Parts: sequence; structure tokens; C-alpha cells
Amino acid sequence: RRNLISRTSYKKINFQILLGNATLAFGIWILYVAISIVLYSDIMFTTSGMWFIINSLIFCITAMTIGTFIGNIVKNKDAINGIVNVIALGSSFICGSFVPQEYLPDFVLKLARILPSYWFISNNNTIAATTNFTIEIIKNICIYMIIVLAFSIIFIFANNIVSKKRRKEENINDIIISDLGSTDNTKEILEKLQEDYKFINLLDWKTCKDLIDNVNEK
Repeated sequence: RRNLISRTSYKKINFQILLGNATLAFGIWILYVAISIVLYSDIMFTTSGMWFIINSLIFCITAMTIGTFIGNIVKNKDAINGIVNVIALGSSFICGSFVPQEYLPDFVLKLARILPSYWFISNNNTIAATTNFTIEIIKNICIYMIIVLAFSIIFIFANNIVSKKRRKEENINDIIISDLGSTDNTKEILEKLQEDYKFINLLDWKTCKDLIDNVNEK
């Protein structure tokens, strides 16, 4: 709730949270890429390996935005763990992680198209099966990457919408602030806060004291 009366907008707060999550996510991604290079150096130092790395980075960005969105709408830690498991395992089953896409029914694949994992795995399948990367194949790979990135943009916007709605719905009683004769620019800051937030009332000390003295204790 302290954020609600700060000068920082919900968009900036969300961006800072996203940046923190991105730092952790990219650190883990770099670790996995390094492990892949050590274990599969014969593949990773090829054109296919380069596309695998780029494709995984794109998916990492989207997974990070999904996680940020879930963390914003769900406040219970146990519930977050359950939701993440359902999303991760569910998408793995229907998108082709556990069962190859060629063995999945058509209706399952059509349903899977609404998930970013489907496009990420489809790209991986294309990259693994390609030895000669023609312009047409590279174009298809890039289109699928753009689709995966589009999911991340959607979740970033959704996250901002949820934060904006939550700030409007948050029930905050009137806040009374009194400046006790400060010599810096505290009063100017408080006046600006009063302009931005209707629930903040800036009173002089005498008025504030009279108000406190006339409060009826229940």
C-alpha cells in the first residue's frame, strides 16, 4: 500500500519488478546455455546451435513475463506454486515437450496454438530437422519467434492493466499530512502529492490539532 501514495507510477513499479525478474531469468538462461555448450559443443557451435540459443532466449523472455503476471495477480505463495505447475506441466503435455507434436491429435495442436510453448517447440523441431537454412526457413523461424514475443507484450500490458485496476479499487481512507515548519522542500512535495492523490489532505498544524482534539473516541 505504501506504493499507492508514492510518486512512482504503477508502470514504473512494474517495470522495476520486471527488470529484477529479467536479471534472474537471464542469469539462469546464460547458465543453461553454458551447460549446453559444454555438453553439446558439436551442435552448439553450428548454425543450428545459434538458432537454438536465440529461440531459447525469446522463450525465456516470454516465460519471465508470464511469471511476473502470475506473481502480480496471485498473492498466495502456495497458490502461485500450484498455478505455475499447472501451466508448465499442462503446456508441456499439449504443446509437444513430453509427447512429440507429430503424435498429438489435430484438435490438441489447435488448442496448443494459444500457448507460446507450441511456437517455441515448433521452432525447435524445425531447427533440429534443418541442415540448410534457406531464406524461407529462416523467415518461418523468425515469424514464430515474433509470435512468442507477442505473448510477452500481451502479458506486460495485462500486468499493467491489473495494477491500474487494483490501484483504483484499493480502499484508502483520507490521509491527513501536516508540515511542522520544515525548511527544505517538503511542503512543495506534499502539495504535489495532494494534487495527484485526492485522498491526501495537507493541513497546517493548528487545523490538524483542532481536528485531532475533536475526534470522538469509540
